[in-house]
Amino acid sequence: QERKMKCNALLIARERRILRQSLIGWRRMIAEIVKVRSQLAAALHLWAHTLEKRCFLALRGYAISRRHKRDEALQALEKRRIALQRQGCVRLLEAADNSKRIHDKKRK
Repeated sequence: QERKMKCNALLIARERRILRQSLIGWRRMIAEIVKVRSQLAAALHLWAHTLEKRCFLALRGYAISRRHKRDEALQALEKRRIALQRQGCVRLLEAADNSKRIHDKKRK
């Protein structure tokens, strides 16, 4: 009977040791999971920030490009307008000159 009690005590001690080791293992595993989740959250935050910056820079570049194209188009239109005004003035002056010549010939 004494031997049976020692055997039971050893079994109980063994079960407690296994239980303690299991609990320690689970705690380590949970701590590792928490650490991994935290690192993942930090990595996702960094990735989102990097993507946001990249998109902002691309959008800014697009806006600058569009503004540059618009300015070039406006400059081209302004040059064309000035050229047409000059051409119109030249033609008006030529027409006035021709009209004056015709008028002067009629007087003579």
